Amino acid sequence: MRKHYDKNTASPQTKVNILTLVSAEQQTHNFYKAHGLMYANPTLRKLYAEIGDVEEEHVSMYESLMEPTETIFEKLLLHEFTEVCNYYTCMQQETNEHFKKIWEEFLSYEIDHLHSAAKLLQKHENKDAEEVIGNTIIEPNKFLSQKDYIAKILREQSDLRLTDGKDIGYTKKRRTS
Repeated sequence: MRKHYDKNTASPQTKVNILTLVSAEQQTHNFYKAHGLMYANPTLRKLYAEIGDVEEEHVSMYESLMEPTETIFEKLLLHEFTEVCNYYTCMQQETNEHFKKIWEEFLSYEIDHLHSAAKLLQKHENKDAEEVIGNTIIEPNKFLSQKDYIAKILREQSDLRLTDGKDIGYTKKRRTS
């Protein structure tokens, strides 16, 4: 497991990035688990089940990056803030006016949810939302082509393996000849 962020010193950007990553992995896991059994081919069903298991491991690994001592109200606030940030990013990057209005509508719903979460945090913990999420919208991602980046990573890192023990890091895969 990796070291989790410190809720008192981590930037809102770090928190939003991790929550966005966890939610994407959770969606991928849910897809494979929900749809894997729909296929008639038994090999494909087994493959989807295995991929679903791997995705579940990814979810657990990325969730371990989150601060375990965050309160339920801090977690709720971060969840809603992450949704606001992601919808905002989608709205900002959308070029089709019809779809942009849809993103804008959903963003307004999420802003309402964020306000509700902030009120709960204030009511139950006497804590201002800015202490947890700052006062700026975070743009966690850009929806651009990543083909060049992925090709570069595959060239440079395909033979790296995660190491165990205290010295968490990566090592080159041993070549067998």
